[in-house]
Amino acid sequence: EVEQKEAIKMKGINREIKLYAVQGRKEVVKTKAKATKEKKPTKKELTKIEQLEKEVTLLKKELNAIKNKFIS
Repeated sequence: EVEQKEAIKMKGINREIKLYAVQGRKEVVKTKAKATKEKKPTKKELTKIEQLEKEVTLLKKELNAIKNKFIS
């Protein structure tokens, strides 16, 4: 909240200058923390991801082979 005080004039300025007095500070509500930006994976991480993807596909193939044995 603010209270407007008497306007003043200054030499060389052709306008009235408005003055205000602060009566009470506004309560600041804490905002949520900003979401961190996603980091791009490094080359080392990319190769690790690629290795894991290959392992997953290999495991899927082996699982399908085992299913086919039980079905037959």
